[in-house]
Amino acid sequence: MLQPADGPTDLGVPLLPVPPLLERTLFEQPVPGAIVLLVAGAAAFIVLNRMNRGRQGLGAAALGLFLAGALFALASAVRTEREELQGLTESVIDRVIAADGPEVDRRLADTVTLRLLGRTSPMGKPEILRHVTGRTLQRYGVREHAIRSVQAVIDGPGVARTQVRIRVWTDLTGAPVGSWWLLHWQRDTEQRWRIVGIEAQQIDFVPPGSVIDPR
Repeated sequence: MLQPADGPTDLGVPLLPVPPLLERTLFEQPVPGAIVLLVAGAAAFIVLNRMNRGRQGLGAAALGLFLAGALFALASAVRTEREELQGLTESVIDRVIAADGPEVDRRLADTVTLRLLGRTSPMGKPEILRHVTGRTLQRYGVREHAIRSVQAVIDGPGVARTQVRIRVWTDLTGAPVGSWWLLHWQRDTEQRWRIVGIEAQQIDFVPPGSVIDPR
């Protein structure tokens, strides 16, 4: 899973809060915890071995290895709501770039709203889908994209937000262009996550507050 960006802000964009450390370590990002367990086991082995207690040292090293493996197994077995939303966010972006109208339609609520750099757009779901199926991004020269960072926060029962940093390569600029986006999610009556709000928070080379007309 992609990691959150560091720090409270990035390019002036306030980032979503990170999840609690214990929950993040146990279920979502086991690598740091596993490294700590392995290092602790190795350190215990070295210390005990120097004290001529090699058998106990081997036991401590084995325990550290076992706990690190158990941590990875636990994280693989449990998929949190945040991880689900991160996966949905990546999938929606991929489908938008691929001009997959039916799949994007399935993920957008009928009442979805759009804000571009702080300005409310008059575009609703029909207009958004028309741009997706009409390959507007391709007409702007977008050829490749990469998702650099994805964060998610659960705001309440059936309410969440995800924040994503996207980089695209476009023929218009001849250079990578990054942008920050905030997606607002709600569960529908069938308990499926749907996007109820889309916000473009920042776009490289575009001043904040600029009027954007995707037509």
